[in-house]
Amino acid sequence: MQTITVPFHGNALYVVNHNGEPYTPIKPIVEGMRMVWVAQFMKLKQRLA
Repeated sequence: MQTITVPFHGNALYVVNHNGEPYTPIKPIVEGMRMVWVAQFMKLKQRLA
């Protein structure tokens, strides 16, 4: 698994290549938008269930 750092508006996004597909952790993105992670995580779990 390969991890790369991508600069994005003065911050760093981390991208992992897994089976040829790019993945990025959502928590730092949510927190960067000043949103509450727990609330957004619950919404994601409901939508993806």
